[in-house]
Amino acid sequence: MKELRLFGRDCIQIESDLVRLTVTREGGHMAPVEFYYTGASPVTPYYVCPWYDEDLPDELPKLLSILRGDFFCLPFGAEHSLFSEDIPVHGETASQLWELKGAEKHGGTAVLTMEMETKSRKGHVKKQITLQDGETNIYLEHTVTGFAGLAPYGHHATLDGSRNLLISTSPVQFGLTDPGANRPYSGGEYYALLGGEYFSSLQEVPTRWKDAPAADCSRFPGRKGFVDIIQVYQQPGAFGWNAAVCREEGFLWYALKDVRVLPSTVLWMENFGRHQAPWNGRNCCIGIEDVCSYLASGMNGSCVDNEISEAGIATCREFREDETFPVRYIQGAVRIPEGFDRVKTVHAAEDQKSAEFISESGMSVKVPVNLEFLTQGMQKKP
Repeated sequence: MKELRLFGRDCIQIESDLVRLTVTREGGHMAPVEFYYTGASPVTPYYVCPWYDEDLPDELPKLLSILRGDFFCLPFGAEHSLFSEDIPVHGETASQLWELKGAEKHGGTAVLTMEMETKSRKGHVKKQITLQDGETNIYLEHTVTGFAGLAPYGHHATLDGSRNLLISTSPVQFGLTDPGANRPYSGGEYYALLGGEYFSSLQEVPTRWKDAPAADCSRFPGRKGFVDIIQVYQQPGAFGWNAAVCREEGFLWYALKDVRVLPSTVLWMENFGRHQAPWNGRNCCIGIEDVCSYLASGMNGSCVDNEISEAGIATCREFREDETFPVRYIQGAVRIPEGFDRVKTVHAAEDQKSAEFISESGMSVKVPVNLEFLTQGMQKKP
């Protein structure tokens, strides 16, 4: 373990033989992460906000001054006044100080443990990040105790938008554009997609333009000068995934999940479309955010009846004071061979010890990964 200050924040850094990972003390944001960091050209897929060294106005959410990489949101979203609680954007877990409980490496396994007592709604969250020698996986587990009541939750993985990415997900039931984006412009933001519209493919998402009625949201960046949010709802089942392929730099970023815990994915596509502070028209990134939520509407939209919950898909969870609830998630990156393009499907090995990513071109990459972690956690060897 190493303690350091990086991109304007106090951080903790751990590493395996293939991955070097940095987490902020405030908000627990995970970036930068360097895959294959000992080589000449490490893979660094995660985003760091360009204003990290600037003094922001006090009225802005603290989260924005930290914004980078992946972080855990409890509750997920922006509007949380439903139960008259003073909860910040994406919850205290995304902006307040985490207590370092330990960082150690034994037998090729590095583990970072941090904890937080939430105050705006009383609860306890334990963050555990595990790296394993010989793998390029990041095993993430957030265990929630207490926090009684309804709340959406999820992960907010954010990738750097300065490179071309091919985006795909595990099979979906349908997708939905943000109903709140019902005008082309609002509050300093420009929206290209038509709000509140359903779609069946990322490659054909309804826009508000008559001469170009559909946009390909499986490619990023796209629609320069606009910011858009959509959500896709994966097919029921246990194993789900998201992928972003960068052909120019030869890598694949991926996220693996239990769809029963994280049933949907929000895509936040920010391509220089926000002009209020601190964005100021200078920001390009894509959030690939696995959640149990109704878009980014927070508790106000997720914890009431909505069109998605009425379709039988969870948009929040009722946490109980006497329970312990784990949210387990795997992210990683791997090099790909020339000719590998957008991921078409991912096969989980029968023994749950690997995953094979197969591209539309028919090429494949096999990644060693402990898929049992998603349902059983990181089991200690006897």
